[in-house]
Amino acid sequence: MIEDLLALQKNQWNTEFLLDYENTVDLEDLPALDKVNTYFIIREAIQNVNKYSQASICKVSFTKEKKNVVIKIKDNGVGFDEGSSRDGMGLHNMNERAIALHSELIIYSKKGMGTELMFKIKIK
Repeated sequence: MIEDLLALQKNQWNTEFLLDYENTVDLEDLPALDKVNTYFIIREAIQNVNKYSQASICKVSFTKEKKNVVIKIKDNGVGFDEGSSRDGMGLHNMNERAIALHSELIIYSKKGMGTELMFKIKIK
């Protein structure tokens, strides 16, 4: 589903959306609600890339770390001041979904240096 989501993205900056995942990452056994929350966090993050980033590249990656899968959405766009712009509805919704996953939404951004959003999913 994530591959299809990325393939459908178009914006005025012609951002190239890439997917990177390790072969050891298997999300099939996740509960359905965890899959839904993960998908919607990624979708909202990509919508933010399309609206605000002016990025040429956005990479969505899945990596295994002990009993977690770490999901990152990283772009090389204009970034933003982390002290502002954090009270939007999209970010609020992503935070709520991360909490439902027993995770934390972590955002790194700096003006002119792009943005990276990260959260973890506990796997069995």
